[in-house]
Amino acid sequence: MPTASAEQAIYDRLIGHTALTALIGDRLWPDESKQDPTLPFVLYQRTNAVRVGTLAGAGGLRLAEIAIDVFSETALEQQTIGKLIEDRLDSWRDATVGVQGCFVEPGDSQETEWGRTLSLVVKVWFSPV
Repeated sequence: MPTASAEQAIYDRLIGHTALTALIGDRLWPDESKQDPTLPFVLYQRTNAVRVGTLAGAGGLRLAEIAIDVFSETALEQQTIGKLIEDRLDSWRDATVGVQGCFVEPGDSQETEWGRTLSLVVKVWFSPV
């Protein structure tokens, strides 16, 4: 299936992971959460994108940086969801959806108004197909 963006590729990859959706259901949202969301949930957002060019001109390859934030009630739940996301995305490649390489950087954990938050940074080398 053609994929137009790195964000869509990440969403499709995560929402198709049954172990992850067993914990978060369909609570995987871009940019911001719903009003008074049920925990746990995951937000994702592109924070940076660079188009790779050469002296011959702009190429089709892009590097997208995507922030993924896990919101949960407990540290154990947060760690479990974060590990599932990291295992699903780190070192992932799938040229059929445009993902040339995907790498996860471990993030920080903190207390927030919704409970515990874990932030991950995902770097995706992507060529729209």
